[in-house]
Amino acid sequence: MNITAITVCSNTEFLIRRAYESIRKFHPEMPMIIIDGSNETDECRNYVISLSSKFTTVALAEGNIGHGKGMDIAKQKKK
Repeated sequence: MNITAITVCSNTEFLIRRAYESIRKFHPEMPMIIIDGSNETDECRNYVISLSSKFTTVALAEGNIGHGKGMDIAKQKKK
């Protein structure tokens, strides 16, 4: 079974860092999609962009789009 982790964040570097590191600690190669709606000047955006890799897809949103819309964007990315 192929499982993809999806997380949506906005201006919460501390929380996304904890979530990302926790997932990677136990599942280093699990596909992950991060939808980030942080401000361009927020450190959270810089951190999330730095996570882009073979196993981590990063999508930047225009502002805090909320969990529902973020999940919808992630589902479209997974296809």
